[in-house]
Amino acid sequence: MLITQDRMVGDVDRKLVNHGYGKIVVHSLKIGVYYTKEQLDENVRTRDILSPEDWLKGGEDYRIDFHKKVLALLNRIHEKHYLYQFEQGSDTNGGRDRYRSGDYDLFFYSNKGWNGKDYFDYVSLTVNDKKTDEENALILADVIQVLESADISCASCCIQYHAVLDRELINCEVRALYDKVGEKLLTQYHGVTGKLKMMDSEHEEGRVFYGFFKKGSRKRYYPVETEYLLFKTL
Repeated sequence: MLITQDRMVGDVDRKLVNHGYGKIVVHSLKIGVYYTKEQLDENVRTRDILSPEDWLKGGEDYRIDFHKKVLALLNRIHEKHYLYQFEQGSDTNGGRDRYRSGDYDLFFYSNKGWNGKDYFDYVSLTVNDKKTDEENALILADVIQVLESADISCASCCIQYHAVLDRELINCEVRALYDKVGEKLLTQYHGVTGKLKMMDSEHEEGRVFYGFFKKGSRKRYYPVETEYLLFKTL
């Protein structure tokens, strides 16, 4: 199976990570149908030769083959690493309790049914964020090894990364900056001139948030995330 990596994260997250306010880790494994360039070219060529029914059937047979082979792989993985939602009825047979308690290895999702078919042609295995980085690294290394060694040419897996930010640290940093410079912490927001105000949350006692008020506005404001405020100061 072809394995690729997607390490793209947003500019705000990447800069915060580079300054020590978070880390970039694996978010999920995304497994989908794969066609080589030669197969795609052949698919275009046969479209003009075969009847529409036969051409569509060839594509569906390919996806069914993907389903069967990937399902066999997932069964192997599930024997060692608990995939929440992989088993039918996992929500009722103790699976939901395992999910709520964090006692699972990867969160399974497929588009079976959602695609109007009784098979899947897309699967994602999402990391359990209640486990430590070390625990997740061991699980992922084992699962990726199984996928890499699989002789399945009709499937590919993309290792998707994302940024995990230390929001408590970021909130403290922004609060300290606001206490120091006040409304001047942000005077331009997406081309609009105004000022920043810290406000108390109506829904969570002790929590504050920040709103950007356009010049002349007293009531209407744009909510501004603390991550963005810190990003603008770096």
